Amino acid sequence: MALKTFINIDIKGVQSPTAPAGGGVEGLLKKIQILTDGTGNTQADLMYSAQRTLAASANELLDLAGVLTDPLGNTLTFVEVILVGFQMTNTTAGDAIIVGPDSSAGWGDSATGLGPWADASDRSGIAAEGFFLWYNPRGLAVGAGTSDEIYVEEVGTANSAVYNVLVIGRSA
Repeated sequence: MALKTFINIDIKGVQSPTAPAGGGVEGLLKKIQILTDGTGNTQADLMYSAQRTLAASANELLDLAGVLTDPLGNTLTFVEVILVGFQMTNTTAGDAIIVGPDSSAGWGDSATGLGPWADASDRSGIAAEGFFLWYNPRGLAVGAGTSDEIYVEEVGTANSAVYNVLVIGRSA
């Protein structure tokens, strides 16, 4: 089994003056990268991808070491994670989830700034139709039983939260 990951982010804003007619100003955020199969820098060999549902006020842990399975049914044990993405599919205003490291065995907190969160209490909020994306081609280590869990909680309205999650990483 081989994994090839295509990253193509292209966000562009154009602001045009009302008068005089003429050119505008662009803001651009762009990243294109292809990650080949492997365990070195800018490579990946593991992928977790799923659409998950959380009941209103519910929470869950995504355990990166030996619990999640890939789309082919193989149990995943990440040693490093290089990309994490969450996308809310709900469209109702007020629906939201928060994501971050679990308080007891959380993955992703890094005082050096290399992870997506600063400490174990840090959370990112994702509103209806919103997304969160973190990418570090050098990776952030996963420690089985000590730093391997991502906390997800529904914090919006009384609706269930439906979200997509994507984790890309390495087995060594």
